[in-house]
Amino acid sequence: MREKTDPRNKAVYMRFTTEEYRLIEKRFKNTTCRKFSEYGRNILLEQPVTFNQRNASLDDLMTELIELRKQLSELTVRFDQSAEKLQFINRTDLPHEWVSGHESDRKAMLDHIRKIHEYISQTGQKWLQ
Repeated sequence: MREKTDPRNKAVYMRFTTEEYRLIEKRFKNTTCRKFSEYGRNILLEQPVTFNQRNASLDDLMTELIELRKQLSELTVRFDQSAEKLQFINRTDLPHEWVSGHESDRKAMLDHIRKIHEYISQTGQKWLQ
């Protein structure tokens, strides 16, 4: 059963310079507080605030890996579409060696793409834990 708490019906208004506000907002973004009011209340009432520390280089790496994963997915779709179009072309016009070479290259490329995709997903999951 939920405990009844006193409603928060009192407001405090404060004025800050732009630089002061940026500093406060920057500190707020590095905490686990979900709302700015929660952060301010914790600071003013001298309650503990949990700060997150993240490695900026790993954040940049994750951004790059996410973009690479999107590009790989798009590449896979485009390659499959071209392979499907190839099936509708009159096969007598294409040398048999080219068709078999294309198919083996396709399988190898898709296998590499799958491995890269799995690695990116695993790295992302480890980082987000």
